Amino acid sequence: MKKFRISNIFLIVIIFLISSSLINELFLGFWDKVFLCAFSLILLIVLKFVQYKFKFFLSNTLELLICCFIFLTSILGEVYNFYTLISWWDILVHFFSGVLGVAVCFAFLRLVFKNCSKGVSYILLIVSICFSITIGVMWEFGEYYTDKYLNWDGQKDTILTKISSIKLDASKNSKPVVIKDISKTTLYNKEEQELAIIKGGYLDIGLNDTMLDLMIAFLGSSMYVAFIIMFLKFSNIDSYQKRFGIVKLNR
Repeated sequence: MKKFRISNIFLIVIIFLISSSLINELFLGFWDKVFLCAFSLILLIVLKFVQYKFKFFLSNTLELLICCFIFLTSILGEVYNFYTLISWWDILVHFFSGVLGVAVCFAFLRLVFKNCSKGVSYILLIVSICFSITIGVMWEFGEYYTDKYLNWDGQKDTILTKISSIKLDASKNSKPVVIKDISKTTLYNKEEQELAIIKGGYLDIGLNDTMLDLMIAFLGSSMYVAFIIMFLKFSNIDSYQKRFGIVKLNR
């Protein structure tokens, strides 16, 4: 019961904060943010329901990681605009997602392969890091298509002062043409009417953001795998599972 008490107290605090945010956004009339708050609450409720329904519990650490991730992304990130207000917030979230992807996948694999050797556990770690990176790729797919068809801006733009492109090669020999020290870009429509001036350089519409997100997610995944390997060198897999994984209830 102690394992439940710690995480439940934290969960109650998170639910209270999200509920307060939902009510606030409801009064302000920001329906998209109301939806995000409601969806976050549903995720947390489902998280608890699934544990009791299938008679297993997440360790305090794993449950806290999941609750924190939901709160950091949906509430602080989207509802309170931390992605815009704090330049490194997106990096933090993607690093966190890499860690969480490995933690969740490895925990479930260890639940399925209960009596596997330490060597097999290392193979499961490779599967877990692949799973984590795949989740990151699928997330970037989602950002790309919502940006393309819903005109969102999930793939945040980057101002560049240098570009290299074969599209600028007049000889059509696929030689990259490098343009440096770009200070301003002007956009026109088909009627040559000025649409916007981008000060500071050239506007990259998502590639740099996407690649950085994937690299950060890979870094988070790799560092957590390294942590698990070090933990297993000084302890055993059952100890890891109790502290950071999923344990089946005996009832």
